[in-house]
Amino acid sequence: MKRIAISLVVLWLANSSVTRAEEPAVPSAPILRPYEDKLLDLSDAETQASFAADGAEFDSAGWARGWRLEGFGSALEQNEVRQYERGVAFGAHIDTPNYGALSLDASARLNPGASVFSLWQREMPFDRNWTATNGLGMINSAGIDLAREQYRFAVPTFPIAGLATTWRQFDAVQLNASFG
Repeated sequence: MKRIAISLVVLWLANSSVTRAEEPAVPSAPILRPYEDKLLDLSDAETQASFAADGAEFDSAGWARGWRLEGFGSALEQNEVRQYERGVAFGAHIDTPNYGALSLDASARLNPGASVFSLWQREMPFDRNWTATNGLGMINSAGIDLAREQYRFAVPTFPIAGLATTWRQFDAVQLNASFG
């Protein structure tokens, strides 16, 4: 009698689990929340542990800065003529309070005459709300703010090997000059 009772309980459990598996699952709708930008609390031990797990080191001392170094190589075959390209690319930037944001982008190729660079100084502050943006090297010619803010038409700037400067007094005057 005891074996029959145990067998019935086992059959009942097996039947109920099969029945549950056959029932269609109702998918729950994901809860969508609007994106909220949050500042990381670097004094939090959990945040520090997540940085350490990724192998990233964070140094909050000093000005915002960064750099990169890349190597590249390629081979192009066209009409049974094979061309090779090899070189390095370098970029660096630093945001200063008195001299604006300084950035350098350069690439050096093994082919003669194929190396380029651009050096930028953006939004250097002056008295009476004036700022200056200066560029040197392979850059685009200066353009007015109105041309960048239009969505119905475009007033293009042109790539030049030279220099460009833009002096701007916020909401009042803008002076542009390019040479190249």
